Amino acid sequence: MTASSLAAAPATFLTTPIPLLDRSAKVLLIAAIFFMPLGTSPAYAFMALSALAWFAAGGYRTRLLALRGNGMALAAVALYVLLLIGALYSTGEHGDISNELRKYAKLLFMLPAFTLLAEPAWRERALNAFALAMLITLVVSMLSVVWPLPYIRAVPGNHYVFKDHIIQNLMMAFFVLIMLVRTTTAATLAARLLYAGLAILATVNVLAFVGGRTGHLALIGVIAVFAIFCVPARLRWLFLAGAMLAGVAIFQFSDTFRSRFELAVTEFEQRDVNQLSSVGQRIEYARKSMQLISERPVFGWGTGAYPREFCRVAATEELCRLGRVHPHNQFLGIGVQLGLVGILVYLVFLGAGL
Repeated sequence: MTASSLAAAPATFLTTPIPLLDRSAKVLLIAAIFFMPLGTSPAYAFMALSALAWFAAGGYRTRLLALRGNGMALAAVALYVLLLIGALYSTGEHGDISNELRKYAKLLFMLPAFTLLAEPAWRERALNAFALAMLITLVVSMLSVVWPLPYIRAVPGNHYVFKDHIIQNLMMAFFVLIMLVRTTTAATLAARLLYAGLAILATVNVLAFVGGRTGHLALIGVIAVFAIFCVPARLRWLFLAGAMLAGVAIFQFSDTFRSRFELAVTEFEQRDVNQLSSVGQRIEYARKSMQLISERPVFGWGTGAYPREFCRVAATEELCRLGRVHPHNQFLGIGVQLGLVGILVYLVFLGAGL
């Protein structure tokens, strides 16, 4: 090997990823996306393997140049840097600080993920992997109504499968969005009808088969996003009217959905009397979080400080026990820990994804 080739080798490694390792990292990432709705442990294992393959593949210079123009990746890094800084002045317990840093470290995985999914073909494979996992979830959830299956976590009237009911509903709502979008891009009428049918089944699953009202709100957001970005302007109001009529029909004919709605109204009306109801808890979490933010509005109480500070202002020990993990609202959770600065960076992070 000549001196010139020796000099060129590091430059090549820095600018061009090793093809086999680069492709392996992509395949492992697709596997992680597939397992994310099905099982956390295998998903994290594949994420770690994908990150290792990505790092070993090289091509750092090219990848860094690509990431420089990615606002979402930069905002993710900025948010994690804020969390690291917040750990320095946090009033929280050491274990809570470590847990928060470990949880949000997944933000950094966006760096390899964005470069690995830069090509449209790989992004399509990622969506297909997620959609396949959610299709399995949907089928098993629906079958569990009439056929008790050994691995179902569901209880009577609440047929969630691999995750808890809130996470399943959020993911199922995103599955609805994917299916709706594909009704507009499918090449054949049969494919469009298939995607529309799956979107309807997934919507029914969220509204009538799985408990929790978070999924209902997510569905409203999904329908709004689809109407704004995918439905032609001349048909937008017609689509929204049809969605509203479908919602009214489900409300009229689904005892489960109607009972959940009526329970939410009752709990809201009794929020000051019964703070331990589902709605009452969330209102109290929001009140106490706003109080904590007002006490330290700029930089907050620090990373991992929410459990300790919430229990300091909670009205009862029972409320402390129930609400010390998280205020059930990402904006409030970040606001308590990192103040308005953290909320601003989080808004930039979300806005960059539009």
